[in-house]
Amino acid sequence: MSEAAPEAARPRAVPAPEAGGGNFLTRKVGPLPTWAWLGIIGVGGAAVWYLYKRRQASASAANTGATTQTGECTDTSGNTVPCDQVDYGGQIATLQTEIQDLEGQKSTPGPAGPAGPAGPAGTGDTDTGTGTGTGTTPPPAAKPGLPGPVGGLKASKVTATSATLAWDKVTGATSYNVQITYQSKTIASRTVATTSTIFTGLRPDSSMHGHVSARNASGQGPTAQVAFHTPK
Repeated sequence: MSEAAPEAARPRAVPAPEAGGGNFLTRKVGPLPTWAWLGIIGVGGAAVWYLYKRRQASASAANTGATTQTGECTDTSGNTVPCDQVDYGGQIATLQTEIQDLEGQKSTPGPAGPAGPAGPAGTGDTDTGTGTGTGTTPPPAAKPGLPGPVGGLKASKVTATSATLAWDKVTGATSYNVQITYQSKTIASRTVATTSTIFTGLRPDSSMHGHVSARNASGQGPTAQVAFHTPK
């Protein structure tokens, strides 16, 4: 009976190499090694993250209407620029144009209104009319001088209770003050625009006087007087 062969002399089974064996990064997974797949996943994830952040910033600008931010942002072309220079889909430029249009409408003066009529004559140098313009009031006309004395005064058609007073027209007079006095007391008076007037209700058999003076805007002129006597 032969002795067993020494342990070192026995052949050992070598395990078959695993599929895609080698380093983890170089091991093939499908047509590409692991490191290639990791690169693809990383680039894809970064692209998805970039698109997400870009859409989020665009939605935030549209909702809040903000036109200016601080820091650095990515514009629609993928370039890094100051945030206040980013135009999200043309919204900022549109808002700025609308603001400029509104400011232009506020600052542009409207057409001048038509001139209003001159205001009524006043005591000052100027007066404002009822329209949008300003009217200038001419100076007041100079007052005429006092009228002259009444001429040609006479009493006629004298009866026991009545008498007619008549006189000549005075240039510049607008009216005449007429009075009847008895014993230096006024018993009848009136203002007329004509050059004659009739008084009735007088005392019979009495000596009386008629008084006439001319008037205008400046005042009263000298008074003329005539005496008469009513019969019984």
